[in-house]
Amino acid sequence: MSNDDRPSGSGSSRGDDEGASFCYRFAGAEFDELALTLRVAELEVAVEPMPLRVLAELLRRPGEAVTRNELLDRLWPEPTGDHVLTSAVNRLRKALGAEAAERIESVPRVGYRFAGPVERIAVGRRMAQPLGLQSGQPVPGRSGMQLVRCLGGHSAGPVWLARGERPDEQRVYKFAADGESLATLKREYTVGRMLHRALGARADFVPPLGANFEHAPFWLEAAYAGTDLPTWAAQEGRLARSTRAERIALFVQIANAVAAAHGVAVLHRDLKPANVLVCDGPAGAQIRLVDFGASRLLQPERLRSLGVTALGLTVSNGPDAAGTPLYLAPELLAGHAPTLASDVYALGLMLYQLLVGDFRRPMSTGWQRDIDDALLVEDLTAATEGRPEARLQSAAELAHRLAALEARRAERERAASDAADAARAADLLQRSRARRPWVIAIVASLALGLMTSLWLQVRATDARQRAQAESARAEAVTEFLNKDVLQSADVLRASTQKTVSMFDILQRASERAGARFAGQPRTEAAVRRQLGDILLRLQYLAQAEREFARALELLEGTAPADDDEALAVRFGLAQTSVGLFRSAQALERLQAAEHAAGSVRLAGRTELARRAARARVDVLMDAQRPQEALTAAQRLVALSDALAGPDDIGMRFEARQRLGEVQLRLGDKASAEAVFAELKQAPFSDAGVGEALLARARLRAGREAINAGKLDEAEAILTGVRDAMTRAFGPNEMYAGGANFELTDIHIARGDLDKAAQTARAAAEAFATALGEQHFYTLNARANLAAVELDRGEAAEAMRQFDALRHLTAADRNAEALVAGIDFGRAKAMIQLGRAAQALALLDTVGAEQLAAASWGPQDFQWQIQAARARALLALGRRSEAIPLLREAISGMERASSYRWAIDRQRGLLARAERGTGR
Repeated sequence: MSNDDRPSGSGSSRGDDEGASFCYRFAGAEFDELALTLRVAELEVAVEPMPLRVLAELLRRPGEAVTRNELLDRLWPEPTGDHVLTSAVNRLRKALGAEAAERIESVPRVGYRFAGPVERIAVGRRMAQPLGLQSGQPVPGRSGMQLVRCLGGHSAGPVWLARGERPDEQRVYKFAADGESLATLKREYTVGRMLHRALGARADFVPPLGANFEHAPFWLEAAYAGTDLPTWAAQEGRLARSTRAERIALFVQIANAVAAAHGVAVLHRDLKPANVLVCDGPAGAQIRLVDFGASRLLQPERLRSLGVTALGLTVSNGPDAAGTPLYLAPELLAGHAPTLASDVYALGLMLYQLLVGDFRRPMSTGWQRDIDDALLVEDLTAATEGRPEARLQSAAELAHRLAALEARRAERERAASDAADAARAADLLQRSRARRPWVIAIVASLALGLMTSLWLQVRATDARQRAQAESARAEAVTEFLNKDVLQSADVLRASTQKTVSMFDILQRASERAGARFAGQPRTEAAVRRQLGDILLRLQYLAQAEREFARALELLEGTAPADDDEALAVRFGLAQTSVGLFRSAQALERLQAAEHAAGSVRLAGRTELARRAARARVDVLMDAQRPQEALTAAQRLVALSDALAGPDDIGMRFEARQRLGEVQLRLGDKASAEAVFAELKQAPFSDAGVGEALLARARLRAGREAINAGKLDEAEAILTGVRDAMTRAFGPNEMYAGGANFELTDIHIARGDLDKAAQTARAAAEAFATALGEQHFYTLNARANLAAVELDRGEAAEAMRQFDALRHLTAADRNAEALVAGIDFGRAKAMIQLGRAAQALALLDTVGAEQLAAASWGPQDFQWQIQAARARALLALGRRSEAIPLLREAISGMERASSYRWAIDRQRGLLARAERGTGR
């Protein structure tokens, strides 16, 4: 690369630069026209391609006025209005920020001009011709891989199959030649990494293996994952030979993959058969959902929590009709923004094409004549409703309906048969009555009486047997809890404690249940389900999961799948998965439980329906689907009110609390505040609610007070939660740990590091006891404690803790943000321990975005990293490099509203450095 020293305003000889591409630097901004990326203050800014193309045109002729007509003719191939250019320039100025935006000057009645000095560095050449890739040549920039054949194209460019040195080493490369196509590759790379981080390794997605975003031709690398669906279907007449059941099973895979993406707030936006790959395996055909280059993140903030850098993404809430026209939902063609329902529409059309065996056929008027199954017609109609509000709202629901197709058909046939029998009986009775009215009346009365008495006798016998069995089980459970647990000498006499914790009692019950109920699997299952419920409420999640799993194991051989006890256990397992941060597993468990229960039973006003609604709220909220969770929360409130007795205040409180939290997530603050205001009034303010439920609500209030800067108010709330939960359940209860974790933030903000160390240590111990050492809460709390110890000057102890945490998190791909925080702490400890050179190398691997993703405090990590680098340089005697860095870091920390004590520390370090007396 070489610098171009041509002064600004001198014009440019475009002939010399034809095809060349440059990186431009000006006023704190950097624009790479080859990659079509803009960085301001060293941070990449998300902005649409067209404003960047306008910037490129102006920078190629600095100081020269470029006319509006010239810009419109060059950048917009179709005739368009003058307003599109004005809009692009306005977006460009907004992206550049106040200082750099002033360089884009408007020239009255002419156009625009770039003013002021600019540095220009050659970075490559724009490709004037197509990529020119050929079979047999090596993949550009990828040693050891050779192009085999072109597989077709995607939205950014061609797709090629390549082979490595081993015959079985196959890769697929998506190529792009220019900046706009590069943005598509970057988006697909970002979304692919996010899906892999959020969902784990799945057979129905293809994560990216590598990428080249530096030099053209740009490419994205992935494993070879099969043939596109239309090609696969045509090979050897596969689709024509397949049964309807096989086609539906294949489609259910596709719908489940889309549902999984929706579960982490990813819209595909270009669903079509060509974007589904199929690979034949031992278990049959396996689909892979690919080409997320047009996708949209409904919650881009999740990238930070997953430690994924946002590349190729722009934030837009406006109209967007990206995708293949045949599969676009009507609302997209009308200019509305895409939603989950838009993807469902595309799925519906794909299902129709799969059923009729023609991937080119549209769903035109009269399509119902092509489908000879009334249930499938219903499903297709629901999935492709023209009005999005009337359409099926989730891909998961479509998959569930199709998976249960035969069960639904059997149920409908039974209902039809019953109706036919009733009609025949009524007809027979009517004709007989006309012939012998007095005889038939007597016979009918006798028959009715006989059938009624027999039915009542059978029902009474069944009920009596069930009641006797349930009574015996209840009596056995009561005796067990009273005699074998509460009156256990090992608990009440052998213990040296004044009181026995709730966890001790539950643990003892679990240990004794197997022996006590040997040979009574249903009774033992009932005990373990009750234990699981209590442990779940107390947030002893690993223990709760063990109890639920054992209960289900006991029931599988003794009760049908739709047994109430078994279903209650399944819903409990789904909620446990939420607490253990297993979102995909939680959704799978919920869907399996709902499928086993059936829609009729869950529609009733039963305790099972209430339990299902509660689990559905928790799972859908965890899956980032609050709109669906709202319906479940409203149903939960209605069921709780209907089923609650006079003493069940806690049940009603809990339901409303969940409703308020869902409304907050949806941004409906007014409705949420009304719900929370109701919870402060009688009867919910009574002691009957229970400390654990109150603790959850008060923790939320405490965090909101911290976010609002009301530290005194937050401290009073959180201290009350901690003390109440400690009195009730001991210091290592989950919510007591949560309160101490939040209190640590308050003490750090005030600079009271001794108190912060106490609460951080208490939080870590509570989480470790309740959730286990490997739980994310525990690891985060221990990292928090190590950071506080480091700030207190205990560098050796902090380093010991950080090293232990680094070992625990080394293999966890979902903990990048936490790992970044640990490495930052290790680097700062290294400086204090005299290992400054190592610290500098480690700091190069730490990103501010990852640190911010794991923090509630000031977003000042860019400057914290710079201050740490300056301190390392001082320790190495490189004062001339360190002092400017430290001054800039202090200024940045002040702008970011960093903690005052932290800024004062850096000021003291700067003063010593300027005097040459300290590090």
